[in-house]
Amino acid sequence: MDDVGRQLSAFGTIAAALSDADLMVSCLTVDLDAPKWSDALGAAARSLAAFAPGRLLRIEALTSETAALPDEGQANALGTALKNVLRVPVITCVRSARGAQWATIRPFTWGRRGIAANQPGSQAIAGSADPPGAALVIGAPTLIYMIRLEDVSDEGAVRACRAVGGPHGGFADVGAYPTMSAVDGNPIVVLELEEDSRAPLHRVLDVLEVECARDGGRLGRAALLSHISLETLLATLRARATLAITPAQIIETHLPVGGGDAAAAEPRP
Repeated sequence: MDDVGRQLSAFGTIAAALSDADLMVSCLTVDLDAPKWSDALGAAARSLAAFAPGRLLRIEALTSETAALPDEGQANALGTALKNVLRVPVITCVRSARGAQWATIRPFTWGRRGIAANQPGSQAIAGSADPPGAALVIGAPTLIYMIRLEDVSDEGAVRACRAVGGPHGGFADVGAYPTMSAVDGNPIVVLELEEDSRAPLHRVLDVLEVECARDGGRLGRAALLSHISLETLLATLRARATLAITPAQIIETHLPVGGGDAAAAEPRP
């Protein structure tokens, strides 16, 4: 992941590069100008080819400009190039809908052992032995948050996801995916929220907590599988950890951008 990140950083900004054992996934979030995507994948080909088998690789190519999104043909060409490098199944998609709606129409979902085919309307936990592979997701910035549900049944996990991310849930901007840990089979929920979501992460977690309590369980350990804005992070800390904090208290907001005179630097998120 470090090698891939170094190669891709020459073409854009690496927002996140990390792996998670519960989901057997490595997530790479890259903010690239659309014309550079093909060249960037080519430059990282050697490092990508050495990627460990048996693990899902998710590459999220971000752009805040809708007009910069590739068309279906261009996206498929990028997916084919990635498939030729990795020699594993690759699913490519241009995310065209928000949260809850996207969860029903996307071609794949979060599986226990890699990519799981999405069945629109299905409420079953994705725990089948799906083949490992790669997913290339192109779209607006997304926050991906994984949380374990302790002492919650599989059915309880599905109900919790329906409450926050289903068609009749309370958050149109949230996609909620029930799955299981590849480590111990524990129920897991993966949340996907738009960067400009009208549903704050802490409110979504509050509803999940209520649903878990109804099933006799609670929220457990969480992991962030993407970037996160400073505003979202601080709002979650205030609500969930009752920690009153402002951006000015974060030392990184006082550091210069790209070096230079610290006195002339402006705070940044």
